[in-house]
Amino acid sequence: MPKKASPKKSVPAAGKSRPKKTARKPLPKGKAPRASSKGKISRAPSKGNAARNFAPRVVTSKTRAKTAAAPAPAPARTPERVDAGYRLVRAMHGLLDDKKASEIVVLDVQGISSVTDYILIATATSDPHLKVLAGHLEEELQKIGEKNIGRDGGNESGWIVVDYGNVMAHLFVQDKRAYYGLEELWKDATPVRF
Repeated sequence: MPKKASPKKSVPAAGKSRPKKTARKPLPKGKAPRASSKGKISRAPSKGNAARNFAPRVVTSKTRAKTAAAPAPAPARTPERVDAGYRLVRAMHGLLDDKKASEIVVLDVQGISSVTDYILIATATSDPHLKVLAGHLEEELQKIGEKNIGRDGGNESGWIVVDYGNVMAHLFVQDKRAYYGLEELWKDATPVRF
């Protein structure tokens, strides 16, 4: 029988020897893998129950930062924060009323939502009116020192959300407001009347 040809092995350059390969021991159960530096492969237990099953993963400074950073806790609902939220939602209500927003509803969601204290919902007559309402709200509140955390929507979507932390304003055109029905979604919230 002819012998099978063995694959060619590379020969190290003269004077250099190959590093010895050592067998890796499996991590004990419950032990976290050691973080390696500069994107080297580290061993991590797989999702299976056996401690011997390991899946390689790449550890970089970015992945290490993601796993190390814990999310910040929500700010405590202090009386000052609640009062500030009430004053802000009242100012927002007045600004939207001045620009002819209709069906303005304010819902107190303290104790129901971990995201905000008040939800303000208002209706615009058209997409251009919707953009004017959101722009007016942001401009006037910026004058008194309130900065929005974020704004989403626009571009003919019929729904713009302006987030001020304590208060989230949802501005709709009529058909989108009826379609999404936020008042029904937050039916356990307490309506606030001005």
